[in-house]
Amino acid sequence: MPYCNLDDLKKQVSEPVLIALTDDDGQQIKQDVIDSKINDADAEINGYARTQYDIPFNPVPEIIKKLSVDITLYNLFSRRGFNKDQDANIVDRYKSAIRFLENLAKGIVTIGVTSGQPAPAPPIGVEIKSDTRIFTRDRLKGM
Repeated sequence: MPYCNLDDLKKQVSEPVLIALTDDDGQQIKQDVIDSKINDADAEINGYARTQYDIPFNPVPEIIKKLSVDITLYNLFSRRGFNKDQDANIVDRYKSAIRFLENLAKGIVTIGVTSGQPAPAPPIGVEIKSDTRIFTRDRLKGM
């Protein structure tokens, strides 16, 4: 199950932009190109998330959907090359997504999903348990 879809991408960029990014002839949005770039983005997300969570996510948390959209758009723009001035927002969003995923992999941030998370580390310290004392000062006095 992909983490985002074409409709999610359309909420971020216009349809003419998606046509330009996916169709070499500029006629229509090529769904196979979209699907390929979504798969690439989701694989990247899974690579980071697998250290802390069971993957693939189902249902997909909203933050994972957002990251998938940001990485997918970066991958689509990468097909055509970046215009330093016009596409800076796409690059910044990608870099932010990767920073978040790095922190996710380290356990610094969470996504609010509890299943599959490793158990919390036990508290640091020592606990000593022993049997009841056989010999005490009072018992030894009578011997």
